[in-house]
Amino acid sequence: MAITESETSVAINIQLANCGWRLNPRESNRNVFQQQAQTKKQNKKFGGNRPDYVLYAHNDSDAPTIVIEARRPGKPMSKALNDAIEKYARKIDAPIAIATDGWRVKTWHIPTNAPLFIDGHEVDELFSPDMAQYFSKDNNFGSFAKEVVLTQNELIAKFKKANDILYHERIDAGIERFSEFANLMFLKLQMETKGEIAGFTWTDIENKNGSGLLKAVKSILRTIRQEHGSDLFENPKITNPKNMERLIDILSSFRLSSVRDDIKGIAFEHFIHSYTRGRKNDLGQFFTPRHIVRMMVGFLKPRIGETIYDPFCGTGGMLIECFRYINQHIETKREKEKLKKETLFGRDSSSVARIAMMNMIMFGDGHSNIQRGDSYASLGETKNKYDIAITNIPFSQRTDIIEGYPVVPTGNVNGDSIGVQHCLESLKNKETARAAIIVPIGFLYKGELEKERKHIFENWCLNKVVELSPKCFQPYTEQQTAVLFVNRKQKNVVNFPYYRVKNDGYSQDGYRIPLPGENDIDKVMDENGYENNPVDLELPSHFKRLHLIHNKHDEFMLEDVAEITTGSGRISPKTNFIDVQNGQHPIMMVADLARHHIDYHLTESQYKITNKAVKTKRPHLFGKNAILIPVTGKASLKNHRALLGIPSYATSTLAGIEAKPDGMHPFCLFHFLLNFDIESITYDLGYPGIQTSILKQIPIPNYTDGEQQDIIQRIQKCINLEKQLKETHKINVSGEGVIFNE
Repeated sequence: MAITESETSVAINIQLANCGWRLNPRESNRNVFQQQAQTKKQNKKFGGNRPDYVLYAHNDSDAPTIVIEARRPGKPMSKALNDAIEKYARKIDAPIAIATDGWRVKTWHIPTNAPLFIDGHEVDELFSPDMAQYFSKDNNFGSFAKEVVLTQNELIAKFKKANDILYHERIDAGIERFSEFANLMFLKLQMETKGEIAGFTWTDIENKNGSGLLKAVKSILRTIRQEHGSDLFENPKITNPKNMERLIDILSSFRLSSVRDDIKGIAFEHFIHSYTRGRKNDLGQFFTPRHIVRMMVGFLKPRIGETIYDPFCGTGGMLIECFRYINQHIETKREKEKLKKETLFGRDSSSVARIAMMNMIMFGDGHSNIQRGDSYASLGETKNKYDIAITNIPFSQRTDIIEGYPVVPTGNVNGDSIGVQHCLESLKNKETARAAIIVPIGFLYKGELEKERKHIFENWCLNKVVELSPKCFQPYTEQQTAVLFVNRKQKNVVNFPYYRVKNDGYSQDGYRIPLPGENDIDKVMDENGYENNPVDLELPSHFKRLHLIHNKHDEFMLEDVAEITTGSGRISPKTNFIDVQNGQHPIMMVADLARHHIDYHLTESQYKITNKAVKTKRPHLFGKNAILIPVTGKASLKNHRALLGIPSYATSTLAGIEAKPDGMHPFCLFHFLLNFDIESITYDLGYPGIQTSILKQIPIPNYTDGEQQDIIQRIQKCINLEKQLKETHKINVSGEGVIFNE
């Protein structure tokens, strides 16, 4: 659902007003000017161009502080930001440039030539005039300069101390233990923002000890329970006053409201999953990083009047982002009430649902629509009920509940199937109904889920697929995932874009350090991804990598011009030494390819197999000029390639590509594969690999006769040169050691 330019402007206006900017042109003290600057002199410098917004943070001064460029449909955010900088901000010496589409925000601090940061995180929301005054001088702001601001690891360390304390209270590890601590965190957060609850401030609690402290905490929780219901706050299970004192000391050591929501969320999830005696993934749940959720919400574009459902809501992060999005697009009290009471719905099977309720209260929408329960079993209650479903399904779960679902799953782990089906079946029967669902990458290609994919193709509209980096869910898993964006079937759509996110804005390691500037999610959100080719739906057994199929008249699929065969799995030189003892026939392995990375004339193998192994195990013999590439393990990510100079066998870690008779010359195939990024069709479930069924579908250019002749001549020159180099630098092994021929 596209957002119009006028809707974008309304959203920007609402956000600016909420931040304390004055937009009313009738007021003499307004500090926001639309389509113009404040003075004629400044407007003249624009050379006829009209800025969307010019903001003046300094009272009694016509010196501009911020220029905002609204990103329009079809215009990349990077281009909008560049326009804000070059066309407007620099012209009038405004120190800050901002681009926004009403949801995403990109900033630039012109004096330091860098983005704006708050507590080390790149600014992604509009901010107040006071903040703008600070940013006019410096691009880094510490939100609580006199308070202790924690990093993710520091907060996790404090939570670990809390876990150790609760262990001595004999409270079960994981969610139950965290729920007990969450009661106190909720009190701390509420008191930081409201100051007083039930006649107590946080300072009052800090000053109490022993039985008086226990009594005060119970009294406050009783008041909250009366206000919000007994399903949210249970009686505290902590009975040892000293343990309560230690927990209060931990929470008093920092300001919890100064910690970013995504850092709190990661620490929450770490607490829940890290202290369960090895049962870390029993729930199949992982905290979804905020920037991924923002991407999902940005695509869904929820509107007031629509109902939004997360059947596996965890701590409520996705519903909170939906709340934020809608709240930035509405103004009236009636709409605010509708958002609070009639818009957001969530369910979770564990007591972590209580944490979601707490989070929702803190964000102002209430908690009455968050329930604890088994979503798999609730289809009768949710079927055709919601406008939007957004979730991260529990991964690799088992459920016996299949009644009412259109596809009966196969395999031992069927929760992936029922999880996705539940989301889709819960959508209203209307064209605008839509879903964003995070699934494990295996959902896109596993054979046991083929029926589910076929069902989606035939009954729904797969709008787009976004494959995420394996590092997205660090620090507790490298499970690779993808996001399915699905709509109610409107017409026979035959293509959808497939996006592959490698740079998600954070370092691709366990540290996950923020990387400023444009990233792949920005490109995806701009609908201008670098890998957004349409997918042909004629072969519905796979989602993954089908974006490589093009059916253009000037292209073939690889299987049209070549035979693709994997090497033998029955021969393993490293484990079956008898197959290679005194062998005569070369058998290629990954190590043989890796020796030169690119080999135009591969003739030497580390091992040779015997006549008996050839006769009894019948491995496939690849002919001269066959092309070998690795298809399993980390080597499949390395783009190793070799052109065989002699007939040879190969192990199962390699695939051979042999040109069909009277077809494309093998040198042309090799030329193409030298320039094709094999990693783009590699899946990664902790152990990377390439499926030959996907390899067969790579599009090959239909080279003209002239192009083929030119390629053949160039490859032949490379072959001749490699022969000379190998002969010149051939290694001889003698009793005196290794000797290089000169």
